[in-house]
Amino acid sequence: MTGNLDSVYQSLYAEKLKGRGDMKLSDKDVLTATAKPDGKPAFLFDGGNLTLRVPNKGRKTWLYQYRQNGRRKCFTLGYFPEMDLAQARNARDSFVSDRKNGVDVLDRQAAKKIIDNAPTVEEFAPAWLKLK
Repeated sequence: MTGNLDSVYQSLYAEKLKGRGDMKLSDKDVLTATAKPDGKPAFLFDGGNLTLRVPNKGRKTWLYQYRQNGRRKCFTLGYFPEMDLAQARNARDSFVSDRKNGVDVLDRQAAKKIIDNAPTVEEFAPAWLKLK
């Protein structure tokens, strides 16, 4: 009897979750979104791992959340209202396309930071010559 109830619960739960992957935000949802009453940020999901973070104070943030090698990663796509819903969806699609092509934007950003902070030859040469 228990096995039968488990299958009933599983089918009911599957029905409940069936349409969740198709939930889409509207421009009105984004515009009127507010933080939770307890002051914690609210997260609105658009599907395709696109999320709008709505803090108690500050700007609304578009996030793309994904997993790589079993680890959760989160990438900031932009801020509302500078980036509207359509632009956020396009940025997400571009990010997904890059990932499918083997490019991890977070790794690319980290490499760019290292390169930008690396000393130039003019800065490095005098220090190196002092060591010789």
